[in-house]
Amino acid sequence: FKDKEGNKLNFPAQIGLCYYDIDVESRKIHKRVDVLKDIFINQPDEFLEQIDWTHAKEWIGIGDPEVFKQKTKMNYIAASKAVWSVCDGKDFYFVGHSIAYDLIGMKVFAPKERIIDTGVLYESEYGRKPKLKSLANDKLNMTIQTSTHPPLVDAVIPIEIVLLRIQSELQQHHAPSQDVAKEWIASLNNNQNLKGAIIGKRGANIQQVR
Repeated sequence: FKDKEGNKLNFPAQIGLCYYDIDVESRKIHKRVDVLKDIFINQPDEFLEQIDWTHAKEWIGIGDPEVFKQKTKMNYIAASKAVWSVCDGKDFYFVGHSIAYDLIGMKVFAPKERIIDTGVLYESEYGRKPKLKSLANDKLNMTIQTSTHPPLVDAVIPIEIVLLRIQSELQQHHAPSQDVAKEWIASLNNNQNLKGAIIGKRGANIQQVR
């Protein structure tokens, strides 16, 4: 959401949440699981009054606060709980594009070593933070965001880009191991000062929230 002056508002409109289970030792990436599919987040009237609904129409396909209220299905507290329920008891990474705004908006506070941001990841290659639309086209040969911005699409694309890099890296090793995975993640996150370890024998979850 943006307000009528064009400033970004720190409360979420929609959420898309998905994850992949990954087992590095067997090189197996399990089928994607969609947890929340473009769910509209309930907001109090005083928040809705601040919104530029012309801009909202372009992004979420709704330009009227009353229509928005009719379509909402949960508040951000319930959405945040859904995020953490997926992470519970697992090694995980939040993967997204400029994901800090999304996590803050959802009041999900994750340690920086658990975040991979594709905007930061490819900043040096592009000379600036690239748009997700450009990355989708360049890395995956996919066209996105032609009209609205469904959050589940914005959730999936950064993960797919990171998975592509994981697969490419692991294919260079004849005997992939936990150490290989950890070394790769360490080098991947180097420009973000991230250090997290990843992948146990039972695999790991990679999540993204928008």
